[in-house]
Amino acid sequence: VPPGPRAAAGLGQRRCAERRVAHGTRVVTPPASPPPRPQQTKTQLVLQCHEEGMNLVRMGDLDRAFDQFKYAEAVLIANDKEDGNLSLLAVTCSNLGSYYKITGKLHAALSYLRRALKIEAAVSADNQTLAATHLNLCSVL
Repeated sequence: VPPGPRAAAGLGQRRCAERRVAHGTRVVTPPASPPPRPQQTKTQLVLQCHEEGMNLVRMGDLDRAFDQFKYAEAVLIANDKEDGNLSLLAVTCSNLGSYYKITGKLHAALSYLRRALKIEAAVSADNQTLAATHLNLCSVL
């Protein structure tokens, strides 16, 4: 589970057992895991977070899934001037919107899904992506 933004920006160690993630009124202490391979790019790291997050959602481990999605968001925000980050940020927002929908936090779900839609429109996403985000928005309403 993700470290703080300082490590995200440098892509040093991906996870840190000492880090505590404030998440609502509870605090999660993520387990330690080995650092990523040195040649892993930020894009690969974010995509790995999404893949792990979605697998965790399927397994019902929503707390750890949330941590993966928020880490992907932190990496993208810390590196917001790089090309391609907007498309990845749209996916991240969509995944966070879906997470919040599953957990019953509908206001947060709407906020993230609207943000995803706005980004997708800005980067001229394909019609299938736009339609999927619209359907996710409708499922929250």
